[in-house]
Amino acid sequence: MKLVLKIGGAALEDPARVKAFARTVVSLAQHDDHIAVVHGGGAALTRTLNQMGHESVFVDGLRVTDARTRDVAVMVLAGQSNKRVVAAIDAEGVPAAGLCGSDLGLLRAVKKRTGADLGFVGEVCAVDWRWIDLLWSAGAVPVIASIAPDHEGELYNVNADEVAAACAIACAADSLVFLTDGEGVRT
Repeated sequence: MKLVLKIGGAALEDPARVKAFARTVVSLAQHDDHIAVVHGGGAALTRTLNQMGHESVFVDGLRVTDARTRDVAVMVLAGQSNKRVVAAIDAEGVPAAGLCGSDLGLLRAVKKRTGADLGFVGEVCAVDWRWIDLLWSAGAVPVIASIAPDHEGELYNVNADEVAAACAIACAADSLVFLTDGEGVRT
């Protein structure tokens, strides 16, 4: 079975939740399921931006992402948040590999077009799933951060729910599961 699991930014703020999530991922992976994890990190990104004296602005629930915000998003999402999830899964006994969309050309994005200019906010236009298959065949869990480049290499902050959906479609996942506190997703 192929599963894409998305863990939201707020859940990443609670070490006990991250540990419980990692245990669940490992339990599924040990039953011969192919698991891919996609994560957000909005709470950590907002906190880091605030610590840097940079206020976050949102339009229709999307973070306006100027160049500075984008660079901090890369640092937080593809760095700190990604490695926290990777380490938690690895500590539970299954190897995990942290990636973002620019690694191995996994994801491609285009600038998101809305009524407002959101800056470096993108949406996924392509997924090269062969790298995930390669990690699965090696017994690893891919952990994917929601940063993706366009065809010229410009990096974009992409909504993690959208990344998870694009990955689930690309790999013909049997299920896509969201662990989030995001409005409109809760049931």
